[in-house]
Order: sequence, then C-alpha cells, then structure tokens
Amino acid sequence: MAERVVAAADEADEDPLERLRAGSHAFRDAITARATARILLVDAPAILGWEAWRRSDAEHSGAHLRDALEELG
Repeated sequence: MAERVVAAADEADEDPLERLRAGSHAFRDAITARATARILLVDAPAILGWEAWRRSDAEHSGAHLRDALEELG
C-alpha cells in the first residue's frame, strides 16, 4: 500500500500540495478497500500488538506524511 501512495504522489504535479493530495487520495482508496482495511486496521494490530503496530505505522506511513507536510513548509 505504501508503494501505491508514494507512486501516486510521485506521478502528481511538482506542486507539494498536489503531491500530498494525490498521495492522500491513494491512501484513502487503499484503506477503504475491505480486505486492506481489515488487514491494516484489525489483523495487524491484533497480531503485532498495538505498540508494535503504531511504531511500524509511524516509521512508514507517518514518515511519508511528515515528509509531505514538511515539503509544504
């Protein structure tokens, strides 16, 4: 999923806001797909444990979002 979000942002206009929008839309589309939502929001936290899941999310998705927001400056 992260690869799809990054790819969508990379394909967008050079404008940082457009890149953020494109990545956000790709994330929304992926997270609302039934199978993906279950894996990411139900199964992963249950298997990994809440703290490990949050840490992984912050290191991956959170890092991409932080980078995009910093680009907006």
